[in-house]
Amino acid sequence: MLILKEHLPEDTLDFKPIMMPYENVEDAVNSVLHVDLQYGLPCMWYDAGDYDKLDGQKTKYRVIPVGTGHYWKKNGDKDIVSKENYIGTALLEGGTLVLHYFLVKAEDYFK
Repeated sequence: MLILKEHLPEDTLDFKPIMMPYENVEDAVNSVLHVDLQYGLPCMWYDAGDYDKLDGQKTKYRVIPVGTGHYWKKNGDKDIVSKENYIGTALLEGGTLVLHYFLVKAEDYFK
């Protein structure tokens, strides 16, 4: 097991691109171990699998932060975020900003 860390967006207008060694979003979401703050910054830790996967092809994902009480619209007939691609929640600014993070395959929503 190789655990890697990615910094997550600190704002609801920032959709961070992340390259991960998983071909489908279900495997990428299931690889997430934890979302929390480190030194005041939101981070995601995930299992990147074996070292040899890192030399192979990576897929581009986007992390979408959604604030409590915010609604995310549909993209055509698909919801952009759903419980299936939820990866965790972080409390920022001393708990005054609560961001819920979702992982989506970049090509599905961001052309």
